[in-house]
Amino acid sequence: MSKSKVSAEWKKRVKSEYMRLRQVKRFKRADEVKVAWARNLRIMSEAIESRESECPDRGRRPFWPLPAPAPSHESLMKRAEVTYTDASGVVTTQQVPIRIINSVNPIPTMYTWAPTQKNFMVEDETVLHNIPYMGDEVLDQDGDKEGGFIDDQLFVDLVHALMAYQTKDEVAEERRDRDAVHSSDDRDKETSKEQKDKEKDKQDNKDADKKMIDEKQFPIFTIFQAISLQFPDKGTPQELREK
Repeated sequence: MSKSKVSAEWKKRVKSEYMRLRQVKRFKRADEVKVAWARNLRIMSEAIESRESECPDRGRRPFWPLPAPAPSHESLMKRAEVTYTDASGVVTTQQVPIRIINSVNPIPTMYTWAPTQKNFMVEDETVLHNIPYMGDEVLDQDGDKEGGFIDDQLFVDLVHALMAYQTKDEVAEERRDRDAVHSSDDRDKETSKEQKDKEKDKQDNKDADKKMIDEKQFPIFTIFQAISLQFPDKGTPQELREK
């Protein structure tokens, strides 16, 4: 069967089943991420609780460290004065020496991405005539859509999903075509010895019966042709069938 004999219905089935399997795979991946996130959150919560139970008196509330001992020249240092009046009218004055705070290392310079203008005019645009123009809608959608990627596991799932669409008539027709090809090859290879013919017929009958049993669960060739049309980089229909 040639590629031209693949109906549009089979092409539509391949595309729809492929999109469905990709969507199922994405949902499964999202569920795995949610489960992993919940598991990590539970582990971290248990670790925090165990740490707090081991150290109940440490790290609960912030505290002010004890002041450093007064230097010998404190009386000569500049002082800052604060005066306040409480509710009873008592005026209180507080004085503390002014201390120099040493400088600290600055925070490293951080960079971030910012949107830039697209399709802007340049000075040499009149000279470079071979640069193609792409609209903003093309640039916005560039790289967003997933290409025709299909791995081995997805290929097997796609074939199994498409097997549900094959009918008994299609399976019987393909088996008759294959048997006709095999019978024509056998006639070309016949010998004049009757004994060999009988033994060969018996062996062919056994192989045919075994093949019919095996092919009951084997997908038809049309499925591989439709997949090959949708994903030509995966190989020919015969290569897909052998895989």
